[in-house]
Amino acid sequence: MGLDVTHADAEKLPPAAYVNLVEATPPDLVAALVSRGARMIESSATPTYLKALEYAVKERPGPGLLALNAGVSPGLTNVMAAALKRRFPDTRSADIVIEIGMGRHHGNAATRWTFASMGADYPAWHEGNETRVRPGALSRKVRFEGDRSARLALGFGFSDQIAIGRQLNLGGAWTFLAVDPPWVTRAIQATLRAGLGAVLAGQAGRLTDLFARGPTMGRSGTRLLVEGHDDAGSVSGRIEIHTGSQAAATAAMLALAVRSVLEIDASGIGQFNDLVTLGDAVAALKTAAPETRVFGRGD
Repeated sequence: MGLDVTHADAEKLPPAAYVNLVEATPPDLVAALVSRGARMIESSATPTYLKALEYAVKERPGPGLLALNAGVSPGLTNVMAAALKRRFPDTRSADIVIEIGMGRHHGNAATRWTFASMGADYPAWHEGNETRVRPGALSRKVRFEGDRSARLALGFGFSDQIAIGRQLNLGGAWTFLAVDPPWVTRAIQATLRAGLGAVLAGQAGRLTDLFARGPTMGRSGTRLLVEGHDDAGSVSGRIEIHTGSQAAATAAMLALAVRSVLEIDASGIGQFNDLVTLGDAVAALKTAAPETRVFGRGD
């Protein structure tokens, strides 16, 4: 059905299960639906939007459920981190790395969001609290399973680091983004170091159109790593997943979320990783992308 979600009539929607894919959906509408029993699955990676949703739902409690951080990053990464913490309880901090291959074109909304996020500081989790970080200020090298050498990943403003740090009571949690081919990641780092992040954000629409018309390159799959560290800074454990395209993996996780919220009796505000296990997530991924592989599994 066609519907303007900013119109007051939208609150008359039935209390069904919904997947929210657009941040244009007003938090008040989400709260109204949850108050009447809807199961809302939220796929946004923007921390400020998620905070607005939480506040609105808390102001209008009801029998429904708001499930936050569903998708790949956030979403699957949160599930991986929770599994890692259970398997290695001495984990005190976590690095979350997502590598996205440019071997296929990605959705306009996701691409635009990535460029738009380069123009402002983002919240990360440090010493048990939120801290503000400039895009590109943090970086690390990561060697995925099967690679001969390490590649660069840049600190980025996905919401999973806040949710993971707070929920798992970690001292630190940081999310890093890498792009395949690796030279694209290095080019982004150079642009951010030159202080041009605001320029990229301001041209997010044009850059998204340019990438959509340009050639594909690199691998088409997605690789994710959650690496835990103990108090001494040593690696306590790691879980790594190689799967298909980011779009296919996201669709698989959201479908799993829909099935999960329809099967449980819960209300209020919850997290995707409260609904599913790592085994659930991997099984869903393998159905969507049989080439999915897991290394160093935590549970």
